[in-house]
Amino acid sequence: MSESSNPVYELIAKNKRMLGFPNLANVFLDDPKQIKELVDLAISNLEHPFPEYSSWLLTHISKKAPLLVQPYYKKILNALLIVNNETVKRNLLGAVKYQPLQSFKEGELLDLLLKWIADPQCKPAVFMYGLEKLFQFCKQYPEIYREIDEIIRLRVEHEITPAMKASIKKFKKLKLK
Repeated sequence: MSESSNPVYELIAKNKRMLGFPNLANVFLDDPKQIKELVDLAISNLEHPFPEYSSWLLTHISKKAPLLVQPYYKKILNALLIVNNETVKRNLLGAVKYQPLQSFKEGELLDLLLKWIADPQCKPAVFMYGLEKLFQFCKQYPEIYREIDEIIRLRVEHEITPAMKASIKKFKKLKLK
């Protein structure tokens, strides 16, 4: 199917400048069969804004109805592990953070999240989403809490935003098993 005959592509093309664009997530909540095409656009190499906007909608859908996105978790995670586009990275991570931990490439995801939160160049939203996903890892594997806490301690020596500070504070209050 070419992009121009793809109804999801057309929906994004038609509404990309619309105020309240995230509300388009409701289209997919009402018709979940279209989520597959949205995932395909989100992980595609198409020109801006299709991967960016599709992945953004995916984050909103995953937040509102995680079970609708769960069948595409492996595909989304595979893309997240290799993505270079910062906006798509943030959005795919946003979708993944609302999903429960799964054994599929769990170690690779953990390693990547640790790398991202340790990187002073990491964008604030990727840092915060990454830390939120690491909450899940800590609840399942409490022994990694100290490692993450040490990375955070080293990370705060660099400039961090107020929102990043709030995420760190939330992490420090994390109740483990």
